[in-house]
Amino acid sequence: MSDLVEQVVVNDREVKEITWTPPARPFFEIQREYPQPDSNR
Repeated sequence: MSDLVEQVVVNDREVKEITWTPPARPFFEIQREYPQPDSNR
């Protein structure tokens, strides 16, 4: 089984950042574009 997480940054018991391994990264990256509603409705 391969690892999915490369690094986790925690500050005061709160997760601040998760770095995914390259094979898992596309599935867990934050979506930067949001679908726009259809303006023709």
